Amino acid sequence: MAKFQIKNASALVEVRIDFEIPMEYEDEEQEYHYKDCENVVREVFESLHQVKKLIVGKWCLMVVIVNA
Repeated sequence: MAKFQIKNASALVEVRIDFEIPMEYEDEEQEYHYKDCENVVREVFESLHQVKKLIVGKWCLMVVIVNA
């Protein structure tokens, strides 16, 4: 999974964040992949704390909730 950084998020009014994880991994690999995705999603959420409207897709919620 590629990592990226959002700069100047204060200029954003509405953000939609979503992605999809292919279900082609073995159980142990899937868990590792979910954890990696969770870290990226949490970093993105932290960088978007000033956004007025944040629309979160099901995979974003799933990786954060499953690993909680």
